[in-house]
This record gives sequence, C-alpha cells and structure tokens, in this order.
Amino acid sequence: MKFHRIGAAAASALAVLALATSLAFAMPKNVAGPSDMLLKAADLAGRIGHWDATDVADFAKADTVYVFRISDAYDFDDHSMVSGAEDEAGTLGDMHKAFAANADVAKWFKENGYVLNDMMAIVHMPDKNAFAVYLH
Repeated sequence: MKFHRIGAAAASALAVLALATSLAFAMPKNVAGPSDMLLKAADLAGRIGHWDATDVADFAKADTVYVFRISDAYDFDDHSMVSGAEDEAGTLGDMHKAFAANADVAKWFKENGYVLNDMMAIVHMPDKNAFAVYLH
C-alpha cells in the first residue's frame, strides 16, 4: 500500500513538472525587432485596435514576439503620432490592463526586462504566429 502511495506521488510530481515545462516552452521567443520589419509610424497607428482576452491568449501562444523600442526608431513626431492613435482609440490603458491581468504574459514581460506600461502599441502578425511590440 505504501508503494502505491509513493508511486502515485511520484507520478503526480512528474505530471506537474511536465505541465510546467510545457507551459515554459509555450511562451513566445523574445527577439529584437529587425529594421526591415519596422512599420512606419502612420502604418503602425493604422493597425492599432481594441484588445480583448483572445488577443492576450494569442500573444501567450505566439512563436515569437519582436520588440522595437520606439525611441530608437522614431523621432518625436512619429512617437506623438503613435501615442495619439492609442489615445484616440482609447485602448492603451485597456491593453496594459489586459496584458497585466494574464499572469503568463505579465511574467514574460518581466523576465525579458520589459515594463508593461511602456507598451505604446502591439501588432498581431497571424501569418507569422507572432507579435510586434513597440515600447517607449
């Protein structure tokens, strides 16, 4: 009887480890955004939309997240254009809250050294199973 308990406990521990490992591998790879993928500010502003739980779940399942730092890629006017588009759409605060509410996604940002509230925009690229995140 004791052996069955130990065996069951070991099997349970292995199942938890397998689940944790599969979740760890399920999060996207973090890649610095290459310059040939950088959208112009006007194109980026045109892609900003409203966010919901489905988008956040898709982010967690993506293969790759390309990260661009806006200050490295845009001048002040471009930065203002993107900020203005976010504010006009009324989605920036909602996007931050939605991403922060997902523990896996919030952990991904923290582990990769990014601050969620620095997100200016995020673009879903379903054809690549990826996202582009623009940070200020």
